[in-house]
Amino acid sequence: MSQTINGVIYSDDFKTVEGIDTSITKEFEIEIRDTVRTIMPEAFKNQRHIRKIKLPKGLKTIGRDAFANCSRLEYCNLPDSISLIDEGAFRNCELLTKVKLPDRIEKIEPETFSGCTRLETVIFPEYMTEIGAYAFSECRLLRNVTLPEDVTYIGMGAFKKCSCLNIQLPENIQIIEDKAFYETACIHVIVPKSIVMIGDDAFGKCPALEKVSWFGKFLPKPEKMEKIFSERAESVYYEDFRKPDSFRYISNFNSVLKDADTKKMAESELEVAQKSVYDSFIK
Repeated sequence: MSQTINGVIYSDDFKTVEGIDTSITKEFEIEIRDTVRTIMPEAFKNQRHIRKIKLPKGLKTIGRDAFANCSRLEYCNLPDSISLIDEGAFRNCELLTKVKLPDRIEKIEPETFSGCTRLETVIFPEYMTEIGAYAFSECRLLRNVTLPEDVTYIGMGAFKKCSCLNIQLPENIQIIEDKAFYETACIHVIVPKSIVMIGDDAFGKCPALEKVSWFGKFLPKPEKMEKIFSERAESVYYEDFRKPDSFRYISNFNSVLKDADTKKMAESELEVAQKSVYDSFIK
C-alpha cells in the first residue's frame, strides 16, 4: 500500500518513489527519504512547482522521464550510488544550470538532458563510454564540453544546437552518429586516430567552424566529407596529420582530397566496432 509524506508517494516499504501529490500548486522543495533506492518512471513528470530535489545517497535508479518537464527545477543532486539514469529523465528541465553525473554511470541514455536550455556545465564520470541520441540536444548554453577518454560512441543529435566552441573528441572515440554536433558554435574540430565512422551532418551547419584537423586512420572521400561538414562557412582550414603540407584554406574538400588515399572503413572492421559500441543503441 502506498504512503504519501510531504507530497511524495512512496511504496509501503519506502524503497520506491511512485509519484507526487498532484494537488500541490505552490513552489516547494523535496527531500527524498534515505531508504529509497528507485524513482519510478514519470514519478515527477510535468510537476512545474518543484524547485529543488535532494536525493538519498543509496539511490540506484532514476526511471524514464522521472523529472521530465519540471520546468522550475533549479537543483538536483545525483549521488554516486546511481547506476542508471533512464531515457529522458531530466528532459526540458529548463532552469538546471549544472550537473555532476554519478561515477557509476557508464552511458547517458537518449534525451536525458535534452531541452535543458540553461545548462552550462556538465561534469562527466571518468569511465563513461557512451552518449545516447539527443542526450544534450537544445542545451543552448552548454559551451565547453570535455568528454572522458573512454567515450567510444556519440549518438545521433547528442549535442545538437549546443554552444560548444572547441570540440576535442575523446582519444578512443569510434562512432559519431548523424547530426551529433549539428548547428553548434564549434570553431575547431579535432578528429582522433581511433575514429571508424562519422555520420552525415555530424558537424553540419556550424557557421563558426574555422578549422578541421584530421588524425583519423581512415579518410572519407570528398563527397562524404562534404556531408559530414555540411552547411558550413564558405571556407575552412584543413590539415591531415599524414601530410603536414596539407594545412591550407579550402572552400571544398575535393581540392585537398581528390588525390588523397581516401577509403571507407572495411565492412569487417565496421562490424566489430558496431558490436562493441553501436548495437545497444539500435532499436
